[in-house]
Amino acid sequence: MDDLLYYLLIGIGYVLYNWLTRKRMPMPDRQSTPEDAGNTAPKRQVTFEELLREITEAKEGKSPAGPTEVDVVDYDDVFTDQIETLEELTPSVESVQFNEEYEKAKNMAFNRLSLEETAKLEDTQVSFNRFSVFEHTSSRNLLEEYTADLRDSEGLKKAVVLSEILNRKHF
Repeated sequence: MDDLLYYLLIGIGYVLYNWLTRKRMPMPDRQSTPEDAGNTAPKRQVTFEELLREITEAKEGKSPAGPTEVDVVDYDDVFTDQIETLEELTPSVESVQFNEEYEKAKNMAFNRLSLEETAKLEDTQVSFNRFSVFEHTSSRNLLEEYTADLRDSEGLKKAVVLSEILNRKHF
């Protein structure tokens, strides 16, 4: 039940967020006029062939042949604020220097010799047991360990307990 309530709250929050952030489009104040009453036929949809013809004629620089019902939208008016901020998009001196240094380093990386090209087999030392002098070998002297345990009172207790465990009496 708690999960259902949790998901329900998330859904309500999502719907509210979309509703509040949605851009409000102004409703056109269109009143019916007598000319519109007689002209109630829906607009004819543009076919694929007509669209293709318009595109090819626009590429060739010709004007479209024949009347079409496609509305022409001038998008230059929409992007005027972005054109004015073009000066902000010009690269700064620091970014230009950074790019130049990056390109230099990239070119130098290709001009250097690789590790495979610089490595020589003659320079490699192939001697065995070179590191044996660094190995620490510890030898265990059991006699010294047992005598140290017997001299200690704790060690003597351990020895008695171990002897009782190892030499069990069978009943």
